[in-house]
Parts: sequence; structure tokens; C-alpha cells
Amino acid sequence: RGLTVWQPMAWCIAEGIKPLENRTFRPWAGVTHVAIHAGLKWHAEHARQIREYLELYVPDRTDPQIVHGAVVAVARLGKIWTEDDPQIETQQWFSGPLGWSLEDVRKLTPIPCSGAQGLWYLPDDVLAQINAQLEAT
Repeated sequence: RGLTVWQPMAWCIAEGIKPLENRTFRPWAGVTHVAIHAGLKWHAEHARQIREYLELYVPDRTDPQIVHGAVVAVARLGKIWTEDDPQIETQQWFSGPLGWSLEDVRKLTPIPCSGAQGLWYLPDDVLAQINAQLEAT
């Protein structure tokens, strides 16, 4: 399934910097992996917060590393964190209400693709390109 994430968060996930994605909904039953789709939007406030509060490097929105409208990584879904979890303070990326743990993230050469809200089905040609890249590594 595809999951559209605004930049620079999609870049952070693909680079292995951000191991958790905040959502308001749980993944569909049976979904074990997601393709991280870099959405068309740039979230300037998130970029500022990452730079200032987490003191991490984030490219500028005009940097060639920042792509839009493409699948940039795949990840295995792990634990779904909630605000009530007694160890939630260990998750610096958590802002709730649910935090999807993204594990075994594999960065891809960007695959152009339209995204959607929520979880969505990947087009067959995009899925084939993802599988080809994963098999080649």
C-alpha cells in the first residue's frame, strides 16, 4: 500500500532519520509494508522544527534530494504507538495520536506516481518498479 507523506518528512523517512510516522488512523488489517510516497507539499514548519529542535540536517525545498510526487522508500510496519503507551517518551518523533513504527526502511530511486490520502493501492506498474529495485539490491 502507498502512504503519502509531505516533504521533508518523506525524505527523513527514506534517509532513515525518521523511524515513526504520525497518523490519526490505524493501518488496514493485514498491511505489513508501506511504500512511502513523497507528496507534492512542502511543510516549512516541520523543516524548521527538525533543524532547530532536533538539530538535524534537512535539505532546502529546492535541493535535488527533495523529490515530489514519487515513491521514495518502502518500510515494514512495526509497533503502533499511542499516547497511552508507558514508553512513549522514548519516541522523539511522536506527536500522535498514533505513531506507526517504520522498520527495515529501504530507500528507492524515486518512482514517479500520483498519491492519495490515507492508505491507497499502488498502481501495478509502480509496484513492479518497486519490486524490481528491491530484487536488485
